[in-house]
Amino acid sequence: MLGLLGDKELISLDWDSRLLRAVEWQINKSGAKVRRCVVEPVPPQLDIRSAAVMAVFIRQVLDRARMRASATVIDVPRDQAVLNAMSLPAVSVNDLAGMVNLQLAKELPFPAAEAVVDFAVTEVHEQNRTADVLVAAIRREVLNFLQEVCQRAGLKLERVGLRPYANMVAIKQMLGGRSSGRVMFVDVGPTLTEIGILRDGALVFSRAASVHLDDYREVAGPAGGSDAGMMEIEITPANSLPALRKSDPEQKAIDTLLVEITRSAEAYRSTDPGARFDQIVVAGSSGLERRLLEGISKRFLVQAQRYSPGSIMRQSTLSEDQQSALAAAIGLGLGQAHDHDLHFDFMHPKRVLDAAERRKKWLPYIGAAAGVLILLGAAAWWVGIRPYRQQIALVEKDIQRLEGDLQRLSEAATVVQKVQRWQAEQLVWPDELVQLLSVLPDARKAHLQDLTLAGAKGEISFELVASDHAVIYQLVDAIKKLSHPGEKEGEAQLLFNVVHTQISNNEKDEKYPSRTRVTVASRRIAELEEKENRRSRS
Repeated sequence: MLGLLGDKELISLDWDSRLLRAVEWQINKSGAKVRRCVVEPVPPQLDIRSAAVMAVFIRQVLDRARMRASATVIDVPRDQAVLNAMSLPAVSVNDLAGMVNLQLAKELPFPAAEAVVDFAVTEVHEQNRTADVLVAAIRREVLNFLQEVCQRAGLKLERVGLRPYANMVAIKQMLGGRSSGRVMFVDVGPTLTEIGILRDGALVFSRAASVHLDDYREVAGPAGGSDAGMMEIEITPANSLPALRKSDPEQKAIDTLLVEITRSAEAYRSTDPGARFDQIVVAGSSGLERRLLEGISKRFLVQAQRYSPGSIMRQSTLSEDQQSALAAAIGLGLGQAHDHDLHFDFMHPKRVLDAAERRKKWLPYIGAAAGVLILLGAAAWWVGIRPYRQQIALVEKDIQRLEGDLQRLSEAATVVQKVQRWQAEQLVWPDELVQLLSVLPDARKAHLQDLTLAGAKGEISFELVASDHAVIYQLVDAIKKLSHPGEKEGEAQLLFNVVHTQISNNEKDEKYPSRTRVTVASRRIAELEEKENRRSRS
């Protein structure tokens, strides 16, 4: 909640094995403003996997930077998250939560009980009433680690976001109205480089490439000891970072990064054939970024540019290289100034509301209706005890006004009934999805890559990669046999018509060498659409 003066102080934190990045914000209804920021090297001997050690280090850095806020937001890097894109019916966030958990449970590489799942709606298509949803899952132990770090450091953890999504927010702030088209974002890190792709301002692809830049560095001086005290950690000045070797080793690092960036671009093009990038932005402070920009520009024939937070960091004393490393921390802070439903929050993941919570949501509307009834009763009582003409005339005016309000309420109730009827009809979609997903093969035999719903046609189309063609044929046969009870006792009606099946070879994955695109038509959905069309014509 905002403070008494409408302002809130907040710290956004982002770190890797080489740098700790912290930004202190002042947030209010008009937006977010940077107060202080710091980019601090992580001592080589510091164990970033220890919550106690990281807490001491973070506390020391914040104290030296005079950052006094306790509310904190942190992100989870791409390599610690399972990230999938889905196309689902355009329903409420609470209803989407059920569909997301049902679908993602089949694709997790670890038990669902150990997962924390959240999602963000990137785009809604009004024409076919579907929504593009980005879904991410992390292990619960990752969330527990971040909570322990903040607790030990005296910080109040308010949100745990996703680094690729935070980078997306930062890039959109940097580009402003120029974020349309396809934008590639490369965030160079010491061991992992994150590559993300935005299409018309929405994150549609993200990958973490393992490139250990320390393999190409010469570390000045002897290695630090491993027995540093927890209560006092030596912080290395920013200008004493290990330098990259020159000439061939440096070029080899750049070539390795270019290979991984090209692989990421080709992986994205498998879902968007022939895609060309309109803009490319590179972030990081490894010392390679300037030469990497030249290599990327030549490779993709697009003038790449360095990430810069611009005017939002106008008063910062950080160097250009240090500011370029702040993308994720900037995106986290900016995200706090907007609707949280638009962002990832593994601390408070979106979920299905139970019956008690749904009733609680309706309490304000019930109270308003009761207030209207009480007001009408008071008006009637007023007329009964005040027989004078002048007072009666005033009460009659009040009654007329209330009747107008009542008429508007009645019209609103009609609209609510229509919406409720539409939502009830849309519940067919989850029924069909449950039936279809129940026959999908085990993840060791097949992997679902894409799912699209076409409401107007009553069709469900999905792409699947499998260990062999036989798995696909067995799946199609199982779909054809799906049925539900008919109108007569003992009668069964088929649930789907298989409209189209296309099987091809998947040369990119030896584990799943077979690929198929299957399109099925739901008989019940088609009948529902026909009934709606007849109702519209009548």
